[in-house]
Amino acid sequence: NNDGSIDNTFILKGDLQYDNFKKGIVLYDPKSGRNMEVITTQPGIQIYNGSKLSNKTWIGPSGLKYESFMGICFETQHFPDSPNHTHFPSTCLCPDQIYEEKTIHKFSTVIPSERN
Repeated sequence: NNDGSIDNTFILKGDLQYDNFKKGIVLYDPKSGRNMEVITTQPGIQIYNGSKLSNKTWIGPSGLKYESFMGICFETQHFPDSPNHTHFPSTCLCPDQIYEEKTIHKFSTVIPSERN
């Protein structure tokens, strides 16, 4: 969007990791070296970037008032409107089936010279 907001579903096509996990997203802060990876068995990930936070009064535990773009959300999921699109991965669950999906949020510190 023109205002910098993100509220979209992204299709995960990345290389399969282990046990059918796909790399979903990587966030990296070069200043601190903090790194966050999201891997999942889900086919998609919905990303919101907190663009509407200033429309509300959100106060954090330390008393900090959250402003626009001070947060980000990753929701691993199937594609929106999947039941109406036969070419999307199925979201049908029969009575004898078990629904099981997995998501891992991996946090680490990466020295900038070690980052690929």
